Amino acid sequence: MVQSITIETASQENKQVRRIRITGWILFSVVGMAVGSGTAGMGLTWDESMAHFWGSEVFRAWLSHAWDTLLAGQWSVLWDPAFHGKYWPPVTPENQKFFNFNYHPALTRILPTLAWFVFHGWFGDIVAYRMAPAILFALAVMAVFRVMARRFDSATGLFAALSLALMPRVFGHAHIAATDTAMMAFWLFAVVAFYKGLEDKRWSYGFAVLLGLAFSVKFTGVLIPLALIMYMILAREKRAWRNVVVAAVISPVVLIALNPTWWVDPFSGVFTHYLQTALSRDQFVPTPAYYLGELYPVHAPWHYSLVMTAVTVPVAILLFVLLGAVWGVRQRADKWVLLVLSQLIFYYLILVLPLSPDYDGVRLFLPVFPFLACLAGLGYRGLRDWVFRNMDRWPPLIKWGRKRIVALIFLITFTWPALQLADSHPFYLEYYNGLTGGVAGAHRAGFETTYWFDTVVPSVRDTINRFPLNSRVGVLPPVVDYLRYMQDHGLLRQDLVFTQTDMDYIILLPRQSKFRDFTWDLYHRQKPVFKLSLEGVPLLLIYRKPD
Repeated sequence: MVQSITIETASQENKQVRRIRITGWILFSVVGMAVGSGTAGMGLTWDESMAHFWGSEVFRAWLSHAWDTLLAGQWSVLWDPAFHGKYWPPVTPENQKFFNFNYHPALTRILPTLAWFVFHGWFGDIVAYRMAPAILFALAVMAVFRVMARRFDSATGLFAALSLALMPRVFGHAHIAATDTAMMAFWLFAVVAFYKGLEDKRWSYGFAVLLGLAFSVKFTGVLIPLALIMYMILAREKRAWRNVVVAAVISPVVLIALNPTWWVDPFSGVFTHYLQTALSRDQFVPTPAYYLGELYPVHAPWHYSLVMTAVTVPVAILLFVLLGAVWGVRQRADKWVLLVLSQLIFYYLILVLPLSPDYDGVRLFLPVFPFLACLAGLGYRGLRDWVFRNMDRWPPLIKWGRKRIVALIFLITFTWPALQLADSHPFYLEYYNGLTGGVAGAHRAGFETTYWFDTVVPSVRDTINRFPLNSRVGVLPPVVDYLRYMQDHGLLRQDLVFTQTDMDYIILLPRQSKFRDFTWDLYHRQKPVFKLSLEGVPLLLIYRKPD
């Protein structure tokens, strides 16, 4: 009898695992298609055109040259700094200011390149590059679902996964082939692998590899071990030392192996061209922030990240995040719950420091959002269980039944965020929630409207392409190389002249942190010949040259 019960229990567990696995892949497919189908509609961003796409093109050239050289038997080229430097010049303060320079490690060139090889024949270059972050985001949504479903239940996992998928800013970044979605995904993957590695030593090796990949996205990855050390201290988790030892050996090897320019002198590569450059970037590429109606030349106030989180996550999801935070503190003895809390506490503590970069909306702290989504899942679970425990007090709820109550919670929570997400297309990065009164309210409150040129959507390019023959076109902020990149890749007419002098037309991106006196005057007093708006707020304007 005992053996029969054991076999039946094992069979039920296997069925549950299969259901979770299948549901996870369904989520991956739906989210991947939702993002991938919208990538062509979002404007080409500043960083993509000026660093990442070019970096992927150079990486393909390096691969081709290296392959041909190796076939010729010239293996010594792998240790030739001049050969690698031809494609990836060394990181210095001076070349940071150059167009088409990407000082980050190579992974965000490698992944879009792999996506390009698979998809460019069907979708063209830009969409092909952007399939890399789309896939990573879909994997992140699946990972959130699976870890929460396995630890709690499928409904909790689904709630957490939908919470992440329906955050407009995060969903929007999944369309963009830069470092930010990749950093978010690999931070999450590394933490999940770390958690699994507490029980299964095979996952200790998985953690080490994923941590090395996170290092290879950008410097932010170096913070992951520090966040995990916080967890180890709080949890007094001795089993984590196996993860630490394995990662200490394997993760640096992964980082160096993916960066050919560091093969000859790894210490100098990691220290000078990775750690030192990242920590001193503000000295040679200072980035201002516009926040609550004030311009901050380098760093916004300490509360920037907290406020930006509060005003860019849909309110319904935000409420469950807060419920989950309360429930999570009460359930902090749970290893996964404490791990989630420690990631959030650590990251926000870093963000409130005076030297932390605070600009460009939420993109520099995207790694917090999967963990906020996990908190939302915990909030759902806490509310659901409370309702179930108190159903006897409300007879109508008994008639409804538990499944209908769960469906109602999902319906109330996600219907409006889903409609908002659809309505925001393709301006996800300009989204603000109801706490500010939407985009219009945020504009009145002094939040930055836009920042990354993602509003140069196909209709804007069509307008530019209707300018008279040989028109001289300028842009503010003054990055004419952005327009030249689109011209070189067939998106803008070849006869157009992009310049910052003697202009016939001026394209203005309302990135208020880059405004100067002339820009403010143009923005407030001059009448544009073209205006792209959302909720009455200008997202892009085109002017005839003022007399």
